Amino acid sequence: MKLENDFLYGNTGGTTAIIGEANTYKRFLTFGSAFSSAYRKEHTLFLLLNKNDKSVRRKLQCPARMNKKCPNNCLDCYKYLHFMNIVLGCITPEEFLYFLFQQIDTKYEDKSIKRIIIDDLQIIEYCFPFLFQDPLFIPALVDECRSRKIALYILCDKSSSMREELRVLADNVVCTNRNSKGNLELYVERYSGYNAISSKIFAGRIRKVDNLFTCYELGSRGNQQTIYEIDPNEIDNLNVYSMSDYWNAKK
Repeated sequence: MKLENDFLYGNTGGTTAIIGEANTYKRFLTFGSAFSSAYRKEHTLFLLLNKNDKSVRRKLQCPARMNKKCPNNCLDCYKYLHFMNIVLGCITPEEFLYFLFQQIDTKYEDKSIKRIIIDDLQIIEYCFPFLFQDPLFIPALVDECRSRKIALYILCDKSSSMREELRVLADNVVCTNRNSKGNLELYVERYSGYNAISSKIFAGRIRKVDNLFTCYELGSRGNQQTIYEIDPNEIDNLNVYSMSDYWNAKK
């Protein structure tokens, strides 16, 4: 259960790549990460690449709220979620990193951004030629976030040509898939939090995605603590020993 929470919530820090086909709940998983951070009063920056931020904001809903188990006032969480949209253009890697970390250095009630979520990395291939052509752009971004101790989440389409670079550089690699019945399957190809069995692949099939995240209060009245976590009862374990079928699949 600790593993299930840590790799999604970024408790181990570092860079997490979430790679999968379209409509495999990649953004939904990062929403869980962001709201988990928000209830702890930590700020998250959603970095959008040439996207309509109003559309993304409309979809931004606490995953724990979907099954109506969340005891919190969600307005308290939303104030810890911030957006930055970089529009289509010939921005250089140096300019990109400069403006990004200018935003990161902005203080919110004397607190800084602790987490960055980059939405749809593959858009760089089509909208940002200078970023796409520079092989050091992603390594520089990852290195800068590590040095600042900022948890970095990067969403990427499975078919993107940038996926291999991302798989190599990320500390944690989470892969998403929909099986023939439409159920969500998660594979953790790499996880930096393993202690002894570093080659193990964590895999699970989600029974009902709407119930995956839960937020509840624990303890007696006056001494309550809010817990935000993944419900392990919604995950059926899968025995996976190799990711070759996943990466070689045509679909």
